[in-house]
Amino acid sequence: MWADIKLHKSTLQICVNQNPPGDKEFKDFLNLWENLYQEINSTFVMAINFRDMDEISAFQAMDFIGLFFRVLPKTKEFLSCTIVCLNDKLRDASDIFLKMYNPSRPYYVYFNHDEFNEAVKTHRRELKKNPE
Repeated sequence: MWADIKLHKSTLQICVNQNPPGDKEFKDFLNLWENLYQEINSTFVMAINFRDMDEISAFQAMDFIGLFFRVLPKTKEFLSCTIVCLNDKLRDASDIFLKMYNPSRPYYVYFNHDEFNEAVKTHRRELKKNPE
């Protein structure tokens, strides 16, 4: 599969292993992401690993941004923070995304996979110690 998504305890984990094969597959993935997000009813960390992905199409980018607006009520209520791992190809796209969507919770970006993994572990531990 080109991407994996799962809700595990207090973490929503998204890992994209390669570019989406097409618009339909990308929309299906976003629908799964949104459905899992809407099931959340306690404080959580969102860990997004886009390290192995290239840029997506403009249509896919708009669908992606739309997801975050649709889940905003859940985000404000339950999201502790978002931790993202990117590659250099996505640096400019990430800057554009953050100009269009102002996260309501802390948003951490890493370009090093080991640092990303350590940050996810750290925020999980903090969440266990201090559940909101």
